[in-house]
Amino acid sequence: MSIFLMWTTAGKPLKGFEEVVPGVSFGLRTDLEKASALMKNGVVNPEDLKFYVGYSAWDHDQLLSEIDAGYWVVTSCSSGLITDAMTTDPSRLWTEILQLMGGHYSELSKKPKEDGM
Repeated sequence: MSIFLMWTTAGKPLKGFEEVVPGVSFGLRTDLEKASALMKNGVVNPEDLKFYVGYSAWDHDQLLSEIDAGYWVVTSCSSGLITDAMTTDPSRLWTEILQLMGGHYSELSKKPKEDGM
């Protein structure tokens, strides 16, 4: 299922949407009419929406076992990094977080992406 992220300069939760970090909420394809109404009312602007097509999901226990097996690395991230990614270049977020983690993660951030993106 496709999702979208919505940024608001008001920095407060938007009714009917789940807040990811302060000022950033997410919605599903079924929420597009609500987002459209917010745009018509001037609450958000079209450029405040970022759309992501595709779907990934894990069962809670499946994700925990994959983390335990070392397939995923969990780290903290400031909400400011997320907000900055919404207002500037979101493609830099992954690299920025890896660099902040340091060590071999920082080195990994300098390698070219295999998918060419």
